[in-house]
Amino acid sequence: MDSRKNEGSTFTAVMRLELNKKVLIESDKTSGKLDNIDVLVVDDNPIALKILTNFLRNIGVRPIPVQSALDGLEVLTNNEYDIKLIVSDWTMPVMDGATFIEEVRKLALNTQPKVIIVSAYEISTFKSESDQLHISHVLSKPCHAGTLYKAMEECLNAKAPKKQVITPINRLANVDILVVEDNEINQVVIEHLLTDEGAKVSIANHGKEAIDLLNEFNTFQIILMDIHMPIMDGIEATRIIRAHPNPKISHIPIVALSANVLEKDVQSYLTIGMNAHGAKPVNIESLIQIILPLLNND
Repeated sequence: MDSRKNEGSTFTAVMRLELNKKVLIESDKTSGKLDNIDVLVVDDNPIALKILTNFLRNIGVRPIPVQSALDGLEVLTNNEYDIKLIVSDWTMPVMDGATFIEEVRKLALNTQPKVIIVSAYEISTFKSESDQLHISHVLSKPCHAGTLYKAMEECLNAKAPKKQVITPINRLANVDILVVEDNEINQVVIEHLLTDEGAKVSIANHGKEAIDLLNEFNTFQIILMDIHMPIMDGIEATRIIRAHPNPKISHIPIVALSANVLEKDVQSYLTIGMNAHGAKPVNIESLIQIILPLLNND
């Protein structure tokens, strides 16, 4: 442990683990070839990504491998490939599989690609969510190559429905939101999710910068506040905001955004004056359900 006063602590643990390359288990039943199509492969684990990529090449498709959901969205947005199928991990940092598929559904693609999830997590824990997202197959790691091949074959042989262009609901239309977050990747993800719903988003990199923005602009309707930040953290920033002499600033709704979801942590945020707590990684549906009541009470 390396701990420095007023800066934080770093905990380091070293474990010796046996390398498991069995993302796919070879099977002699996979001897056929699929058509020469583009398949987007998304997995943050480089070994799993390499194994899936090699398997797909061997059965005659063109894999486009990426190590994050954000990179996957960029590939789809660029329209460089005619992607008919997505093979994706479910639990990934920054943007998980559920949020990734939700964002894919919003893209103006000529044809929505079919989706296969390959995950090491217990399928039952996210089956209902995958059903709502109309995911074609959910497979467990390690899976037989023949199982993945069969799932792909079923997806590609089924007649793909044309993409129905979804008109943005804009549930946060013209809502002026201040996001206080020091992580640049989180900034991009949160801003993207909020602006998709019509919000106007401003970014502050830490609590001090947020207070400066509040003093300069009095238009913000809600603050999404990270907890652990350099220079000034979310706790100190909230206390200063709540003590501000301008009631328009001191009464602005503040939502804590944190991976700390224990009851005692959430309660501590509410005690210092925050109005609600939203978990990381951010799920836009859950976040909107938190934001809207606070705006209505404004």
